[in-house]
Amino acid sequence: MKMDFSQLEQALRDGRVEEAMNTISELGKQRTKEAVPLLIKYLKLTDNSILRNEIAIALSDIGSQEAVEPLIEMLKDPKTLGNRGTLLFALRPFDYTEHLDGTDKVIDRQGG
Repeated sequence: MKMDFSQLEQALRDGRVEEAMNTISELGKQRTKEAVPLLIKYLKLTDNSILRNEIAIALSDIGSQEAVEPLIEMLKDPKTLGNRGTLLFALRPFDYTEHLDGTDKVIDRQGG
């Protein structure tokens, strides 16, 4: 059964951040794997660090391995400089060892 995430996507497009974050949080708590592609899309698209963090935590809670690469991409993205702690935390439940080349340099630049 395909789930309908059109209301969430509309809230994200319209900048209704609080509404979107509440829905994203629920998707994470419910471990809604069907939401992963949409969450990854907006993890990459948003410039709002608070929203990005909420998405990262939801992806972590859902536990889909397909979230690893996008999370690491965002760790390396210059737009996340100064806001990478939650992205790093979101990787904790995953096996990301194959992606470590260069990630340690990002963490060093972050200052911890």
